[in-house]
Amino acid sequence: LMILSLIAIAALVLTIPRALLANPDMHIVGNSSTASMFRWYTDQIDALLPTVTVISLSNWIYLLLMLGWSLWLAFALIKWSKATWRVLNQPYLWEDDPQENSSAELPDRS
Repeated sequence: LMILSLIAIAALVLTIPRALLANPDMHIVGNSSTASMFRWYTDQIDALLPTVTVISLSNWIYLLLMLGWSLWLAFALIKWSKATWRVLNQPYLWEDDPQENSSAELPDRS
């Protein structure tokens, strides 16, 4: 758990700045379009074009979602690290045979 926690912390430190500071790749190609400028074109057809609905959200929504996920992950990682540290500090984890050192015997349940 400790190694996984360290890997998760490293992944968090490496990915959060890129996720919050970079623009998402929207895969916009064709007609000399870029991520910041979309060039429309007009089809020439004889029939009516079907109606199209586009739902578009601001980039701020994406950034807020990434920030929320990053904060949840950071707090969860702190909680998981505390639990790991508590388990590693238990004395019975490092003993050879916990049954040898116990002074109280188990009661007979027959």
